[in-house]
Amino acid sequence: YMTVIFPVVSRYYVSSREKLEHFLSYSLKLAVSVSLPISVMIFFLARQIMDLFYEEGFENGVIALQILIWGVVIIWISSHYGNSLIACGAQRKYMYGVSIGAVTNIGLNFLLIPQFGMVAAASTTVFAEIVVFAYMYYYLRKIVKPVLRKQLARPILASLGIGIFLYYFAPGHGLLLNVTLAVVIYGVVLIMVRGVSLGEIR
Repeated sequence: YMTVIFPVVSRYYVSSREKLEHFLSYSLKLAVSVSLPISVMIFFLARQIMDLFYEEGFENGVIALQILIWGVVIIWISSHYGNSLIACGAQRKYMYGVSIGAVTNIGLNFLLIPQFGMVAAASTTVFAEIVVFAYMYYYLRKIVKPVLRKQLARPILASLGIGIFLYYFAPGHGLLLNVTLAVVIYGVVLIMVRGVSLGEIR
């Protein structure tokens, strides 16, 4: 995905900052609209997913998956900011941000994993990604200011809808049925709240 938008970002950085801001805002909207519902579905269906692949005794794996999956949303958003920094010629800033994230992750793993195990590993990974995102966000906004808050609101609302649905409906129903209905509900709600237009779908 980033290999597709990278040359566009690079071109607009040279030719039009206004077009770059609009393009990144739209790309962020797409990334959030896809990654957020996936994370919500896996969070609520984590036990069914783990039961599909493993036998009993992996309760901590369920918790770890529920934590780790939120890193997907953060990484998708952060990758937009980070790769945009590279496309805009700020490779050194990107390298520093990734290095800070790696050091944070390794340090916290060293401190917490011996006592808290798998759950700590998942939590520190997500926290490190948040640190990287904050860094990339700060430095990219010195160059261009894509709109993030507005892009989050409607996908969050639609994802909240499937979260409520899965919380009450998922127990006692099969994984395939839960996923199918959640995807349909998310699509319908997202269109209803105008998170995506029919023209964009086409």
